[in-house]
Amino acid sequence: MKKIYYLIILAIGLSQACTPETELLFDKPASERMSETLKNYQELLVSDSNGWIVEYYPHSSRTYGGFNLFFQFTEKEVTVKTELESSILTVDKATSSYSLGQDMGPTLNFNSYNEILNYFSDPALPVGGGAGFGLEGDYEFVFMSGNASEIILRGKKTQNTIRLTPISAENWEKYREDAVAMKSTFGAPAYVITVNGKELTSITKPTPAYNRFVVTYEENEESVTANVAYVTTPTGIRLYEPLTIDGVTVQDFTFNAASEQMESLDGTVVIKQVFPPLEDVFINSLSSSRWFLSSGAMGSGFLPSFNAIKSGINAIGEDLAFAWIGISASTSKPSFTFGSYDGSSVWYGSNLLDFTKVEGEAGRLKITVTSVYEVNWAWYLNYVPALGQFAALLGGEYIITTTSPRDNISSFTLTNPVNAEKTLTLVLEQVTFP
Repeated sequence: MKKIYYLIILAIGLSQACTPETELLFDKPASERMSETLKNYQELLVSDSNGWIVEYYPHSSRTYGGFNLFFQFTEKEVTVKTELESSILTVDKATSSYSLGQDMGPTLNFNSYNEILNYFSDPALPVGGGAGFGLEGDYEFVFMSGNASEIILRGKKTQNTIRLTPISAENWEKYREDAVAMKSTFGAPAYVITVNGKELTSITKPTPAYNRFVVTYEENEESVTANVAYVTTPTGIRLYEPLTIDGVTVQDFTFNAASEQMESLDGTVVIKQVFPPLEDVFINSLSSSRWFLSSGAMGSGFLPSFNAIKSGINAIGEDLAFAWIGISASTSKPSFTFGSYDGSSVWYGSNLLDFTKVEGEAGRLKITVTSVYEVNWAWYLNYVPALGQFAALLGGEYIITTTSPRDNISSFTLTNPVNAEKTLTLVLEQVTFP
């Protein structure tokens, strides 16, 4: 009887534990809860009629960095804009339909063709990884969270986090302009990171067109390499996710124009741009570029001789069409080259030059005039002796400077350190009849 008594007690206990009176976790069916969630997200999307800045990252590895987009929703349509230049896309905005649905949670789906979003997601386009791959971006997203100040999506294909923040349509145009300008402002070929004043790591940018760094640093006496994607903002950059180096975690940086560097919000982490010396950039460019001369961009130490070239060419019934320092007329060697127009053709001549850096003097170079001529130089020299006089004046040392952004140099100024009137400004944009 004792065993039977215990079994009866146990049975009663189990029956009480399994009764349907247990408190329910949800007070509504799953389908009803999902409908309410979708309704809330729909209202949130259209609640800010001005629109949203979208930090968009294509490719699951974020190989191509981040891009700024703009979404503006109505009840049934969405208008998309992008920071990309008009030379890449044929439209500056594209409107298409969208829908909200359910798949791994509440979803946002672009369910009709949108030329701008298609640029990032269509595998047939010859961008990114090429035809068959493209940029491998998303056009379907899962809602992760949302409120009036921020919506977080996750790409269904890439699993990347996509962040939306509200902005007015008018302010978007200014935002885009400044963010694009920041991209060119902060565009060195290499960088270094300092944490609390200590240089810890180097950064390279494998593809200048994309917002992605490769960061190499030491951690526990081992070398660590990280791919760091980011978007540019009007004031700096924002990393895709926080980066921790030497115990300091950062995500947002502002650009310090005075020092030309990115600084974390508390100033403890600094990304410094590393540019090659100007003299290296200029000398390396001479075998592939033409840096054009003009009478309005030279000092009195050169101008009389240059004007004498123009007068001498005029005297034989022709006009000085071009004058540049750079690739020669026939062998692509560094030179002073001119072009003379006879009314139907341009005739070229080159006097080869040697360019060297001045040892121990940063920002200086030396030009040596050779006696090697190409194409029609010798013939024209018989009639226009000022060509030889001007070439001879080019010899000597120069201080080299530029007013261009360091990542996109379009002009150099060469100034003789002894005679400031002996100065030339050379431009990459072609100058005709100088």
